[in-house]
Amino acid sequence: MTPRLPTPVAIDGPASSGKSTVALELCARTGHLFFDTGILYRAVAAAALQRGVAVADEPAVTALAEKLAITVLPPTVADGRTNTVLVDGVDVSLQLRTAQVDASVSVVAAYAQVRRLLTEQMRTVARTEPVVMVGRDIGTVVIPDAPLKIYLDASAEERARRRYAENVARGAPSDLAQILAGIRERDRRDRERTIAPLQAARDAHVVDSTNLTRAEVVAALERLLQAAARPPAHSPAPYSISKKAQIFRAVAVPAVRIMYYILSRPTVHGLENVPPHGPYLITANHLSYYDPPCLLVMWPYLVEAIGASDMMTDGGFMSRMINGYSTLPAHREAVDAQLLRTALNVLKCGRALYIAPEGARNPAGLGAAKPGAAYIALKANVPIVPVAIIGTDRIFPELRKGRRQTVEMVIGTPYRLPDLPPAQRRHALTECTQLIMQRIAALLPPGLRGVYA
Repeated sequence: MTPRLPTPVAIDGPASSGKSTVALELCARTGHLFFDTGILYRAVAAAALQRGVAVADEPAVTALAEKLAITVLPPTVADGRTNTVLVDGVDVSLQLRTAQVDASVSVVAAYAQVRRLLTEQMRTVARTEPVVMVGRDIGTVVIPDAPLKIYLDASAEERARRRYAENVARGAPSDLAQILAGIRERDRRDRERTIAPLQAARDAHVVDSTNLTRAEVVAALERLLQAAARPPAHSPAPYSISKKAQIFRAVAVPAVRIMYYILSRPTVHGLENVPPHGPYLITANHLSYYDPPCLLVMWPYLVEAIGASDMMTDGGFMSRMINGYSTLPAHREAVDAQLLRTALNVLKCGRALYIAPEGARNPAGLGAAKPGAAYIALKANVPIVPVAIIGTDRIFPELRKGRRQTVEMVIGTPYRLPDLPPAQRRHALTECTQLIMQRIAALLPPGLRGVYA
């Protein structure tokens, strides 16, 4: 069996040491995601400039950073970019290298709260997929437990010479002495800053590229990567639930089904679309607290489910029901690699698995979905059964008026996402998530289709 290459890989080093250049080539050989962490700070700086937030106003920039949804992907357009960067769903990749952003990013990167927010986002990426992270404090601050840390260095003179050669090749005006002075000043600032100063981690492999060609540096890094490779992971044990959960389901599912018939008028359409057995993924909209249990008790047979972890800890009635059913816990605001592995194991064992792609209730209509459902479906290559649930948000308001609400569950025709090779799946997540939500939207009345109308 092939050893697993280490991930995440941290590459730090001073400005113009060639980190991005060699890391990109390394990722092309190994299949790791290349992640230049500096683009997160650039994304915040660009958003501040575009939205009229003064870059010098630390509280305002921090408040903006807290609201932004920044997504870093492999390059989706062949225009020279190293990553595609989305801010609130909009591709801003080409806006990140402007002179205005260049002049603002160091100010933004010095704000402690902004660094804290973006560091957490970097760590989330590091937990979810094979990645090579490039920066100045990756091995010391961002992922100090990375299995492989590399500090790529070169003399200031050599780094200045490389920058000068690049400028000359582009036909840009260039002064070697001025470049050298700028690099020495940048080194001084990076090493003397109070927050996350530039330094090699104690357990980092220091590679001095002063007298090495790019090919020699890439070869050296690849040797380090292979040397740190781990034995392949053992296959997970078959998924199973506890005897206590089995008893809970045997008692609670029929009881809750009867409760739904007492409190409302449930109707299920499309039962003929339910596969006779798993593995498959059930994806549904999320109007209220009451549609997940509605689906679970109205389905022709027992299926596994993913639910919000914060609903499992308050000790209330709903919390006890979710835990009793042995629902898989999902953290709403973080990518949980353990959850994804368990979900894939459920499907591998031939079970059906229910997930609400939105990850939160949206009573006004479909909200923007998270990519988890698409990731699981692509990775497991299983059919998807779309479901629309209508009326659960009106059960108790109608009961207070002395009426029983009609609740409808519409089960659509199963379908599959494209069977893509692993290298293409990351690129397809957004498009596949859109497809999943459009299939659900097609089963809903127009007023509940929300952002997928």
